[in-house]
Amino acid sequence: MGAIDQVNKIKRELAQLDLEQSTCPVDRRRAEKEAERKALATREVEHNRQTENWARWIDQRIEQHLRRYLFSGDEEHPGALTEAIGRVMGENRMLARKELKAAIVDQEKWLATKLVELEERWKSAAAAFIRPRLRLRSRLLRDLASPVWRTRMTPKRPGGW
Repeated sequence: MGAIDQVNKIKRELAQLDLEQSTCPVDRRRAEKEAERKALATREVEHNRQTENWARWIDQRIEQHLRRYLFSGDEEHPGALTEAIGRVMGENRMLARKELKAAIVDQEKWLATKLVELEERWKSAAAAFIRPRLRLRSRLLRDLASPVWRTRMTPKRPGGW
């Protein structure tokens, strides 16, 4: 506190003392109003303090109840919040399982149709690849069995063709 603040404080205290000890009715009325104002301010501060105490007490009680009924518990008797979270997680798990099973069934159907398509393509590709070779093979076998081919294959002179 600086020197000026101390001087102002002393002036206020002297003015207050003058008002309290004055015989003038106006000064007395001012002193009474000032005392009433200070008493009212003191009551408001006390009321606010009590209100804050009540609010703090209520908050503590609410917290105690929440801890006791929602968060407390053990393996055999979980708290209400733990049960609710577990129930919701179980429902979500069942829903996810149903969705996954449906997706797996859809994928199996898609794979089955794709497999049938691939088998048909393979058969047609294999047929397209094998048919000409089978025709060629059968032609070769037929030609080998023909009498003209046999005469060509017989040697004309000893030791050669």
